[in-house]
Amino acid sequence: MRHKPGMREHPAKLTELEAIRGLAALVVLAHHSLLAFAPRLEGLFFPFERFGLFGTPFYAFVNGSAAVALFFVLSGFVLTYRIIAAQSPSGLGIAALKRWPRLAGPVVLVSFVAGLLAWAGLFANVGAAELSHSPPLSSWYGASPYKALPPLAAIEEGVVGTFFRSRTYFNASLWTMSYELFGSFLAFAVALVVADLRRQRLSLALTAIFFVVVLSWNPYYATFVAGVGMAQVYVICGERLPRFRMGWVLLAAFVAFILFGFRGSIEGGKPVGFYAGLAHLPRITGLELQTLLHSIAALLIMAIVMSSPACKTALGGRFGAWIGRMSFPIYLTHLIVICSAGSFAFVWLSARLPHAPAIGAALAVTIAVTFAMSYPVMLFDRWWVRRVNAVARRLKPVTAPEAAPLPMRVVLPASVQIPSQSAA
Repeated sequence: MRHKPGMREHPAKLTELEAIRGLAALVVLAHHSLLAFAPRLEGLFFPFERFGLFGTPFYAFVNGSAAVALFFVLSGFVLTYRIIAAQSPSGLGIAALKRWPRLAGPVVLVSFVAGLLAWAGLFANVGAAELSHSPPLSSWYGASPYKALPPLAAIEEGVVGTFFRSRTYFNASLWTMSYELFGSFLAFAVALVVADLRRQRLSLALTAIFFVVVLSWNPYYATFVAGVGMAQVYVICGERLPRFRMGWVLLAAFVAFILFGFRGSIEGGKPVGFYAGLAHLPRITGLELQTLLHSIAALLIMAIVMSSPACKTALGGRFGAWIGRMSFPIYLTHLIVICSAGSFAFVWLSARLPHAPAIGAALAVTIAVTFAMSYPVMLFDRWWVRRVNAVARRLKPVTAPEAAPLPMRVVLPASVQIPSQSAA
């Protein structure tokens, strides 16, 4: 994949991508909050509710599954872009080696906090679920599967269980961390294969084949391959996607919105409501269809934001950088807050207020406490990333002075290179 003559060096930050990740984290927050306190409005477990969002395009505002797919696509892009741009696997081994400790640090911290809350009996989600009639809220923090004290069990789960055994008792949102870890390795492997290919069309075609194969094997991992494909397109375009007329941008945004709103039903993953016609598509159903549509939506969103000067201006400033830094902490903490402070507020207010105001107040408490709890986690996350990167630099071999320089130098901040993740 040859670089175009005169191609500009990549900017120091892709803040707009950080902002997309942050907005996706807010979608996950909205998804779980409504699922807990207003499940009929959210609609996933009540698909025939008259005023439910599920089954309509407006579900895009609370579609945690689509937000997770967007997280994964973004991870595939930012983790492999430098490799593809430089046409060199240099540093790939170190990047893969530091992936688990980078993710594990904040996960262990938040899991330990959840363990302390469980030990102190500060989760009120079961009582809140009896009032809201939310099936998932009642299932979180039930009987502990561990014999050890909750704080100690939480540490073990955060270090090992979450990533390698899919254990998520102390934070159900962290089911995505195993995919985040091994999906990153898959993205590195795909980038290693396609990075040195000189024929651009062959490189993209090979990535497309990888995507189709992985989609049929495990749809969630296919999203990482889609991110690698987006990185290839960005490099081919000279790190500047072409500007489209406003009409095409609006059309792409409309399509992305429609696709982002889709989610299969709990029973069999069947399309319902506005999307019922998709059930007639041949040879692709359930999670494969959902992931394919969400991957397309994620790529469209990224293309719109990265090619539109207006979007870059809106999302590339201080707010974009801030919400991007907060994205991983919001994702890590929000479910714990829902089951503790949010649930306590809902139970207490339900005895004193009508149902609708109690829901609104519980949602407000959940959002406020989530942001308050996320801020110190964000500070720890930034410190932890610096420490992991410092250790990684010591392990990186020193390049000989006479070695030829790379075709270009791409500098991405650690916060952009590492996904936050997100989940439903």
